[in-house]
Amino acid sequence: MKLSGKAVYKLLRAAISPRLPAGFVAAPGNVAAWQQESAAGVLAFWCQCDKWGWDARWGSRFTLEFLLASDADAAQRLSGRRERIGELLEGFPELDELRQRNNAVIARLPGTLADACVVTVTDDGNEIVLEGYRADPQPAVYAQDIWLHYYTADDVAAWGEYLAARLPRFLECFAQQTRSAAGLAHRRFDAALGRVQDCREYPGKLALLDDYLASESDPYYRASASRMRDALLQVLKPGG
Repeated sequence: MKLSGKAVYKLLRAAISPRLPAGFVAAPGNVAAWQQESAAGVLAFWCQCDKWGWDARWGSRFTLEFLLASDADAAQRLSGRRERIGELLEGFPELDELRQRNNAVIARLPGTLADACVVTVTDDGNEIVLEGYRADPQPAVYAQDIWLHYYTADDVAAWGEYLAARLPRFLECFAQQTRSAAGLAHRRFDAALGRVQDCREYPGKLALLDDYLASESDPYYRASASRMRDALLQVLKPGG
């Protein structure tokens, strides 16, 4: 049976609203959104369905987003510090829990059972899904824009129960800006990338990347910086 966004939000509200942390109230209307006002501002979170809607073979999906705004007006404009769940949980075990739960849903989708996923291979050997979804075989450690798949009302209700039980931790991590080792490495990388972008001279950019690589231990973000460095070296070559 097709699930509209309105039906999905209703199911999520039914699962989450009775178990909201103290001080949170539901937003009005047919949405799945909640907020808490305090002296620190407005802490809000909401579920957002995929804009492409429902597909008979692939169902649909939603994500969870968090916001800390200075006041109610800013919250209404969605102005403030924002993070989606795939970034918030970087390096924490819950991120891989989401991957595994998603894989279980994807495995049951009619499109998966019919082997209808369309994939292409790029020149460098990477596979890109053109139509449908595939299970993610790699453990989820680093930040990603993860979306939570569903096909039936039971799928949505199960996601709602899962999220409701973990919302206090997720909200605390967001409000306190708690980060895993991988999350802290991400911050260092973003700071280094900002310095590189602000530098106008290519040799200076290269020196900044060398400084970062000399001090960074995280292999994922080191690899990203190394690729940037290699690209700069190509530019700096005679005739580059």
